[in-house]
Amino acid sequence: MGNYGVKIAKSGYSVNSPSLGDYIYHSSYPLLKIKLIEKSSFVYSDSKGTTKTIYHGLGYTPLFDAYMKPTNSSTRYRQIPYRNYCGVGMYEIVNVYVNNNNLYIYVSGLCGYAEGNSIPYFVIIYYDPFD
Repeated sequence: MGNYGVKIAKSGYSVNSPSLGDYIYHSSYPLLKIKLIEKSSFVYSDSKGTTKTIYHGLGYTPLFDAYMKPTNSSTRYRQIPYRNYCGVGMYEIVNVYVNNNNLYIYVSGLCGYAEGNSIPYFVIIYYDPFD
């Protein structure tokens, strides 16, 4: 039996090409694997700083993408980390940190949110299955 998998060649190249550079996708080439996708919200509980902890349990620091809606009137997610000037000495400050077991979203001084408001977020955590 032959090798099985999925190949998508670039325009003008053959799916029989021996060069991985000729492909848009080749299933034998290691790509980002998704460990966790989480779309939820957390309560902004303290204007001095609120932290949302998301457990991944991989045992190493993974690659990730993190997004949140910066104000309660926003319809779009923004990539974290970011800092935004709201006016007269006020800033939205959102950071993200990750370690061997958890990802942390830290929020301080959000404009448009009051304590007790729910903050929507979206996180993707990737893993390396060969580690």
